[in-house]
Amino acid sequence: MTHPSSQARETEAGAIGTPAVVVAALGLLLVLFLRLGMNGFPAPVADEGGWPFSVRLWVTQGLRTPDYYVAPGYHWLLAIPFRLFGPTLQVARLTSSVVGLGWLALFYAIARRSGFDRTAAFWAVMVLGTSYQGVNLDRRALMEPFQIFGMLALVWFYLRPATTGNLIAIALCTTGLLLTKMSAIFLPPALVVASLWEQPGEPSAPRRNRYIALAVGIAVACAVFGGLYLSDPVTFASGWFPTLTLEVVKRSRFFIGIGRFGLDPVTAFNTLQQMTYDEPLLFAFGLAGMLKALIGRRQTTMAFWLLAGATFLFLQALVLDNHLVVLLPATAFLTVWLLTELKSGTSTIGVGRLRFGWPGLCLLGQVLYGTVRLMGVKATTSDPAGEAVAWLQTHSKKTDIVAAAPMILMQLEAQPVAFFKFQPPYLPAPDKIHGTPAVTWILFDHQEWGGYVRKSGVSPAEAAEVFSACCDSVFVTPGATVFKVRD
Repeated sequence: MTHPSSQARETEAGAIGTPAVVVAALGLLLVLFLRLGMNGFPAPVADEGGWPFSVRLWVTQGLRTPDYYVAPGYHWLLAIPFRLFGPTLQVARLTSSVVGLGWLALFYAIARRSGFDRTAAFWAVMVLGTSYQGVNLDRRALMEPFQIFGMLALVWFYLRPATTGNLIAIALCTTGLLLTKMSAIFLPPALVVASLWEQPGEPSAPRRNRYIALAVGIAVACAVFGGLYLSDPVTFASGWFPTLTLEVVKRSRFFIGIGRFGLDPVTAFNTLQQMTYDEPLLFAFGLAGMLKALIGRRQTTMAFWLLAGATFLFLQALVLDNHLVVLLPATAFLTVWLLTELKSGTSTIGVGRLRFGWPGLCLLGQVLYGTVRLMGVKATTSDPAGEAVAWLQTHSKKTDIVAAAPMILMQLEAQPVAFFKFQPPYLPAPDKIHGTPAVTWILFDHQEWGGYVRKSGVSPAEAAEVFSACCDSVFVTPGATVFKVRD
């Protein structure tokens, strides 16, 4: 763990290169554009319907779904913009982008606190702010932007002097972080081990006070979850049981473990492959930086963040792309720190006041890689159900009842009915669509709803026959079909 700057060694700007003010301003504008511009990018994914849709049901109907009991903090936070601006996918995405900018600011403050000079901290923000994985996540309506903000806020207060105010903040950040997403549970132990491994260390009294603050935060989070369980044990269990057991996830025959947790070499290899594919340069430099930090016993906070987080992910039966982003701040931090440490002594190159050594060129290459990849994906991908959603939005009324996948419903103003209401194989039965409330429209997308139907063993021809028996096809695209339910 790195404590106040008097104990931290300032990195040297010469190893990275000093950007001119105009270049710094252009870099920050690029970060803002990638995170707030490019309307409609990326295409919606299923998870953007699951969690935000649960918040929408809580805000509009007071309904506590099983997801509410798994991540109550996320529901409380996203409910604020939903109540102010409406429970839509656009509002949820904009909120994620704004939260992402907030954790970039925290990241800069942590870099400065950890001994980075302004140039190195600027490059750290640029690397993180233009990374493909980070931008792709922050532009989606997912929990991870809130989770990373909470993790960085906890680290920020943990690195500050152990005053009463900072200790209270540590406890509150820990509680809020676990209530937002419990998978961040690896961070408090990582902070404890980092503070013990860091050299030079600090007196035992302030270190012990930080441990107590972390323990209090964890205890309060457990108490809140306990209260939620007592309020509705059945729904609480229906949310946590699938989360911890992952019964629906197919494991390889090599899996050793119980429920969600264990070692599966196949899953571990796939996770490692995904990490190297998403951010190859950051993965390589970040891993090297982690090893250097652990051996040298410096910058151990981020080193143990990366080590504990990666271990926590590798010991799970299911790792999704968005789960890996929790490693990104530590990876970016250690990449920049490593390159500032590897002072080559070679001459710099550049024009005028803008000078780069080879470490700076490596970081510039990472920024260009992330930016070009994002622009390329933006130019070559589209939302397969986008046209159908736009058509239904203009032809339906707010009072109409629409049955669709949650990620589709989050884009519509009509009254929502998730297709999960239809029991497997998730096809509309007369008693479901003509019941209370009676369904007016059905938007059948081939990605999420169609995927569940196919997994249930129903052929496209059989599904089409069921829909034709109750509905009229009124708008067809390659990715989705809009049906009008007959009276």
